[in-house]
Amino acid sequence: MTPPKQGTYDSSYEAGEPDAHIVDLNTELVQCNEAMAVNLPKKQRRYDKLCDIFHRNLLNTYRYLFTGLNHLMEHMLISSARHLRVPNAFGIKKVLRNILALQQGIKTLTDDSQDADLDHAKEYYNLFFIKPPVGSLAVFLSTYH
Repeated sequence: MTPPKQGTYDSSYEAGEPDAHIVDLNTELVQCNEAMAVNLPKKQRRYDKLCDIFHRNLLNTYRYLFTGLNHLMEHMLISSARHLRVPNAFGIKKVLRNILALQQGIKTLTDDSQDADLDHAKEYYNLFFIKPPVGSLAVFLSTYH
């Protein structure tokens, strides 16, 4: 998942939908979840205590399948920002829309809304909207020359 490499982020209009590769990723995650659901009953998928060691091992496998996915996605989103080529406001809004779609996708996979937080990535990309004060470049250059 490297969204900035696969999308256009210097758009002349505001995107209404997330990028297709984000939709595809969410679809694949849901399919993975459904494949696990076939193998584990709902009660076991909710991480209830099990008596049988075999079922406990299956439960732990399922539990950790999506654990930390939000942190991995945040890391990839933030570290991929360096690949953005001259993003504009519409492009950053598109990235934020993609982050929201990923967050909603993770939320459907877990019962804990904290597992779906991508707040660091949202905060990071919101920094792109901050503009330096007028004349700050001139002040900076005069200070160091």
